[in-house]
Amino acid sequence: MGWIDGWPHDPTPPKGSLSPQAVVLHRTYGGYGGDYSVGKQGIFQFLIGQQVGQYVQFMSTESVAYHCNGANFRAFGVELTGTNEDALTDWQVEKLGEILHYAAGLGIPLTYQDPLTTAPASISVNHSGFVGVISHISVMTDDGTAQHTDLTTPADYARAVGNTPAPTPPVPQEDIDMYIVSNPAAKADKYVVGEAGKRHIKSVEEYDWLKGPKPLGGGVQVIDTITQNWFDSIKEIV
Repeated sequence: MGWIDGWPHDPTPPKGSLSPQAVVLHRTYGGYGGDYSVGKQGIFQFLIGQQVGQYVQFMSTESVAYHCNGANFRAFGVELTGTNEDALTDWQVEKLGEILHYAAGLGIPLTYQDPLTTAPASISVNHSGFVGVISHISVMTDDGTAQHTDLTTPADYARAVGNTPAPTPPVPQEDIDMYIVSNPAAKADKYVVGEAGKRHIKSVEEYDWLKGPKPLGGGVQVIDTITQNWFDSIKEIV
């Protein structure tokens, strides 16, 4: 968990465990090559370059990275190559959208604190109940000694949120290699079944995702026609 499927991963050592409630957006003010070298030091979780093919996840969203004084222990960080004056490229919009909707699947709301109307360094993340997405410029540092100016405009944020469909929330690891079954008495009532028990599949999208290829070589078997007796028998493992 904590890694986006399909993204290139280049893991760096974590600095602690993280249960994210927010996302902080950054601009690097550098080039992708140099940004990548910095990321290899375990400074941030995600990096998106301006050119097609430039993207990487360095750390799990469940691992602390020192990307933002004032938010490191409640938020994961996304670095976007370029400066405040550079509009996000279509590639950056696409990949940022994937991260944001992945975050939504973790329970982080896609509400955005507008950095153009919010006072700089005015929002506590580590020490408050802030949840959602925020630019680095708006984060109140823990010690008050540093203030960054990088931001993502509301227009670019709207492009990222609007241009990417929300992916299915991650399926728990214990569901890998399970069976998908339908209740004969209620065809729409689908379950995944395995050693960990039985749980409902919450949506058609999740059902479709489960039928596809899985990480770690896992997979599922779809059972479309089963007997009522067989379905009743699996209730014993709930």
